[in-house]
Amino acid sequence: MGYSNKILEEYVVASLISIENSQEIDEIRESIIELGFGPEGIQEGRDMHAEFKRLVLDFTTKKMEKVGLGIRVKNAFRIAYGPYIETVDMLRVHLSDDPEALELLGLSGSRDLSTAGFIAQTTRFYQTLLTNDEVFNKITKFMLTREKLQAKFDLVGEFQKVDQKQEDAKGAFRRAMAARDDYFVKFRKWMREYEKACRSALKDRPQLVERLAFTTLSQLINKRKKRTVEEKQEPQVPQDTTEPQTTGEPQTPEEPQA
Repeated sequence: MGYSNKILEEYVVASLISIENSQEIDEIRESIIELGFGPEGIQEGRDMHAEFKRLVLDFTTKKMEKVGLGIRVKNAFRIAYGPYIETVDMLRVHLSDDPEALELLGLSGSRDLSTAGFIAQTTRFYQTLLTNDEVFNKITKFMLTREKLQAKFDLVGEFQKVDQKQEDAKGAFRRAMAARDDYFVKFRKWMREYEKACRSALKDRPQLVERLAFTTLSQLINKRKKRTVEEKQEPQVPQDTTEPQTTGEPQTPEEPQA
């Protein structure tokens, strides 16, 4: 479905106004009873509106959780990446004439840049140093104790945990979006039938139809576009460009392209 959640949030507000206004004005309420929108029919619409509103809010919550975990993943990656790459760079130099040790540590050949690849590579690297005495004894002069290596390895474990939480959040986000969109089709169908009934019953009283304030999605989209244009035209506060630009930040591993 091609509607943003912001538009759907506005539709939640607009549709409730249209439903409730018909019950607050006697002429309208009495005119639509015979068309299937008596107390029971209106209550059905209210119930559907309440469920749709819940699903829209649930989508917003799931989206915020996903975004928040995305930030946590980036931070956890930087924390794990720093000590790892520092140790890797040091050992690449020290073991440059020992291809067998480099191979055991996973420091030869091409690198997998995905999240799974980073976890696999760091796991192989640290586990080799922690369990292979022959390799470990070659780096003792760098004061790299097993306790220090384990502490660095634990940072990778923390990154992996947060990354899994993010993957779970992505799944919950997709399910929330599907549930919202599926139910919107049902609720929108009810609203169309309700609007059609109101316009038919009140065809000779257009002023009452106006009181129902029916709003289409296209109208909401156009209003939002207009607001966006107006906001862009407002004077902007000058930005401070004296801040130094940072470069060379490690990037969170990307997932392989589908």
